[in-house]
Amino acid sequence: MQLKATESIGYVQEALNAHPGIDVVIPTELYEHLDKLGDHQELLQHLLNGHANLADIGDHVGHAVDAANAADPVGHFPIAGPALVIGLTAFMNWRKCRNRQMSALEYYRSIGERGILAFIATGAGHAVNLLAGEPFVGIPVAVVTRMVGGQVLHNVHRREELDKMVQNVDESIAQLSAAWQRHLPVPELSD
Repeated sequence: MQLKATESIGYVQEALNAHPGIDVVIPTELYEHLDKLGDHQELLQHLLNGHANLADIGDHVGHAVDAANAADPVGHFPIAGPALVIGLTAFMNWRKCRNRQMSALEYYRSIGERGILAFIATGAGHAVNLLAGEPFVGIPVAVVTRMVGGQVLHNVHRREELDKMVQNVDESIAQLSAAWQRHLPVPELSD
């Protein structure tokens, strides 16, 4: 079944030609017009009177669009998206923290970093949506921002690990050097 809010007989006929086994609901004015003509009996077998005139249907659609715009689901996503990311991060890392694979500090740091990254990516996508005036243009921007931000975080974490390793190597060298110095015979000084 399809609803065709139109005054065009041709448009209704195209729908029936494309989908011959369906019924089509049409506005009252068009149904009554076809019924009065009398030469569209075969067409009327697949048509149903919508019991609403075209102006009323237009008003209903207009009110639905206004209600959808007033709800502004895209406007609420900058909070809902990052909140979802923070919740998922907390849930996924909880097991690592509980099994001592991650410290509490690392757990909270991970949640904070991913949450901030989610806010930045969502904000970038939302800003592009507002600038472009199109609702889905910002999605690729948000995804790329998240990917680049994730790579930056990954590089920062790797750099921290490398710095710790270098510090450990430096400390080991200093300890070996000090131990070596203690075990070397002291050269005798001659007069």
